[in-house]
Amino acid sequence: MAAKSENLNIKVSPGSPLTPHDEALYETGKKMLSDSLDLYREFSKFMVGVSMSGIPIFIGLIQYLNIDDLSITHIIPVILFLSSAILFIFGYFPRHGKFSLEIIDEIDDAIKKVMKARKPCIYAGLGLFFSGVVLAILISMQLLYEG
Repeated sequence: MAAKSENLNIKVSPGSPLTPHDEALYETGKKMLSDSLDLYREFSKFMVGVSMSGIPIFIGLIQYLNIDDLSITHIIPVILFLSSAILFIFGYFPRHGKFSLEIIDEIDDAIKKVMKARKPCIYAGLGLFFSGVVLAILISMQLLYEG
């Protein structure tokens, strides 16, 4: 059986140049997309320093409290701070991918892959960092009231 061909009435209107408003929206969208990618990297870079600075602050607080007999539980905040810094470093690493600038879907997929790869590192790093902060506060309060 032969397939039926239907008469489709397709009208093509002549193209028009972008209005200044449309150009501004396009540029704003492009900047927002670029900034959102940079935001993950810059936040990770900032949090590496913050996480690492928690280690000497906690050690200095322990020394200030003159605690002579430290147990393994007193070192856990240091391990959490160091682990969170390592995760933030993984979130900071540049991601590479191949895509064609002419195929919008490939660009969109590459951007989503980069964001998807960085998000877990940032969330896990924040979780470990805040756990370290809370544990450091609790340990410091316990040592302060005991000693």
